[in-house]
Amino acid sequence: MTQFFVLQTSNTSTTAIYYLATNPDKQERLRQEIDRELETKDTRLTAQKLQNMRYLRACIKESMRYVQEVSSPTTNAASLSPSPLPHPHAYI
Repeated sequence: MTQFFVLQTSNTSTTAIYYLATNPDKQERLRQEIDRELETKDTRLTAQKLQNMRYLRACIKESMRYVQEVSSPTTNAASLSPSPLPHPHAYI
């Protein structure tokens, strides 16, 4: 389960923070889940506690999914179908 907590890029964590900041109800739900598992500031974060944080895992996975779709150079984010690669001699 630790695979869910390895953020692949800074884009993934930035995306998660952005969407939580722009969706206060989701941010509050995540905060409540974390507060429930980590009762005090001295509570140790364990693998079992991470396992219990299902909404945190969902938020991270959704951020990873979103970043992958948007940043993939071969995917058209609107249709999610493969887009042709640019001509190798194209100038930008």
